[in-house]
Amino acid sequence: MSTNATIKGGIREETREWLTAPDVKFEKYVEDRDYMKMTYEKRAFDTDRLEAPPGHVVTGVKMRNIGGHVNLEVQVTPVQFTTGSLTPERSTWIGNDNTPATVDRRRQVDILLPDVPTEFRGQNTIDTGHNQYIEFDASDALKDAMQTTVPFIDAQTVSPRSGSWLAGVGFYHKGRIGYGGFVGVSVKTYDFSRHLLPSDGARDKEELRFDFRREAAKPPIK
Repeated sequence: MSTNATIKGGIREETREWLTAPDVKFEKYVEDRDYMKMTYEKRAFDTDRLEAPPGHVVTGVKMRNIGGHVNLEVQVTPVQFTTGSLTPERSTWIGNDNTPATVDRRRQVDILLPDVPTEFRGQNTIDTGHNQYIEFDASDALKDAMQTTVPFIDAQTVSPRSGSWLAGVGFYHKGRIGYGGFVGVSVKTYDFSRHLLPSDGARDKEELRFDFRREAAKPPIK
């Protein structure tokens, strides 16, 4: 995001660009440092909703491994609303470090008797929330002979229809009881309402004052 591309929350559509992730060549990387390989012991997927503090926007997203859990982190950066300029030297990464063993325990959401997700023809609904997790597993023995790993990954592009600053990112699971469902990504756009109301300063109050008596004294329009 640059100052010539965005101002007061607006983003010029011609400046938007989709960045394709590079191919990972595993022979050049180290397992559990550069990438995580899922196993039966390491197959959990954390569902969280991470939001930037007021006056910040999301400028980066990454996944990490916390005790065998795929976990979300987002980078947040202060933004100047009137100019759209960022302060990258004050960027920081935020996340939810809770696990099933912490005081604020992360809770598992079970996927019961899962069939292949695409066998369900209805509308899937989100069934997880913040500070929860699901585990990848095999499909049900009677429904699919445990041939398929579920849930599936929803790889559709997640992008607001018109360009907007992002204020949050989340991971979720959606599905129906009896099916494996899908895991996916959600985004939250920046809330501009706090910039639409004046501050409590005396000058702002003076500018908003309206003299109804003077208006009533005007001659009627003929």
